[in-house]
Amino acid sequence: MTLIAQQINGDSAHDGVPKPTHESTFLDGVLRWPSTGLKVLIVGGGPAGLLTALECWKKGHDVEVVEKNSKNSTIGDVIFIGPSALATFKDYPSMLKEYHRQSWDAFCSYRRLDGEEVCQPQEFEYNRDDVQPHVA
Repeated sequence: MTLIAQQINGDSAHDGVPKPTHESTFLDGVLRWPSTGLKVLIVGGGPAGLLTALECWKKGHDVEVVEKNSKNSTIGDVIFIGPSALATFKDYPSMLKEYHRQSWDAFCSYRRLDGEEVCQPQEFEYNRDDVQPHVA
């Protein structure tokens, strides 16, 4: 593994899991790796950009996020987060708690342009009790 890959991915000897050192810090329940000295620029403050910034910060990189909009907007304010993205929150206990506080399970239904129902509302598969969380 190259030095840059080790800095981005962490110590390969620990399979990507950080070994806490005197330089590691815990902030709000999150283990932040020692500083790598790398500076990362994230373009776009949407869900993907912000999660990327969090992961880079956790790995010890200095992160800057740039966003073209100067203020928050309610346009696009409904976001569906599936199981794979939600798994990221396991490393951020406060964010996971806040997510559960502000979210609810949704049902999905489809209608034609004239309003006729195409199918009955259906629960997302990963919400069902008979589906294991890791297989959805």
